[in-house]
Amino acid sequence: MNGNQLHTLADLQAFLTGTVEMDFTVAIDQRYEFIVCTVRHFGYIRLKCADKTVILRFLERISGYSYQQRRQLVKCYQGSRTSFARIYTCVDVPLLTHARQIINHTD
Repeated sequence: MNGNQLHTLADLQAFLTGTVEMDFTVAIDQRYEFIVCTVRHFGYIRLKCADKTVILRFLERISGYSYQQRRQLVKCYQGSRTSFARIYTCVDVPLLTHARQIINHTD
């Protein structure tokens, strides 16, 4: 079984209890993306506490991050609601400032 076959919380629970054999890990440079995809796929924000625990245990097993690291990453993801990245880049900020100045001068 590979990671693409884990579609439900029951699948994750079976993996964690050892009833499903699986041989895959996530490369170090792909861990953030994997966490984002997993959190998004299972709708982590809407889950009950017990189901969130299953997700966090799964992420621990696959990513190797500690409990604190996983909680912080998921919390960062929840705060942005889209990804770990900023909404506006450094290039966007001056453009937005200029647009705001133009709008304020026309009022």
